[in-house]
Amino acid sequence: MTPHYIVTRKDHGVMKRVLLFACMLAWICVSALAEAPVRNCSKITCETHVFTWSFKEQEWSKGQLIKVLVQQFSKDNKLVSEELSDGKNGILEKIIYSYGPEGTIKSFFNAGNKLIRTSAITLKGDTETEIVKRIDGSIFQQYVTKKDNSGKILQISHMDAAGKLVFRKDHVYDSRGFLTYIRLFNPDNTLAVEIRYEYKKFDTDGNWLVREEYYAYGDVGNRPHEIVTRKME
Repeated sequence: MTPHYIVTRKDHGVMKRVLLFACMLAWICVSALAEAPVRNCSKITCETHVFTWSFKEQEWSKGQLIKVLVQQFSKDNKLVSEELSDGKNGILEKIIYSYGPEGTIKSFFNAGNKLIRTSAITLKGDTETEIVKRIDGSIFQQYVTKKDNSGKILQISHMDAAGKLVFRKDHVYDSRGFLTYIRLFNPDNTLAVEIRYEYKKFDTDGNWLVREEYYAYGDVGNRPHEIVTRKME
């Protein structure tokens, strides 16, 4: 029987939050796509395909390519740039990174290579604060990220321009150090979305090369969402 889901009036608030989450996911989950590899590399390419349901086979399978993330690294393994495209050579956004004594600066460019936002990242102890600003200098949004001693992300709080919490994202890892869950919480600390990861392929250094992603929200549980293929050069 083909799985189907009915969205009731009660679910509308949940779905609204899910849509917000989907909009933010493109760059918020970059950290999930680009976990630090065991070996140094100059380039990481992540290709994301959606899961698609086959009525003939009655099963989920790898569907169309929807986005490609390309990350470039310096010789000292610092992230230099990130380019997100739609999988058809259409650039969605590009970020250029620069580093200084006061922290990290990110410059965001649109498809026309026009600067649209900048952000400044400062680190204090285990907490990283990022303030994103529009071209006119006004604050667009803010992130507060907590990391462990190894640099793995434990929690990201996303705030609006006024510093009001929009949602919180918790990262959970397994004994190997692989990200296994991302849980998205509303400002009232209720769970909005849970993302679960399964790893299907690895290289000889133990880096993951293929990862599957499953969503749970509202009455929907363990729904196949995306398949990510990662290549390191």
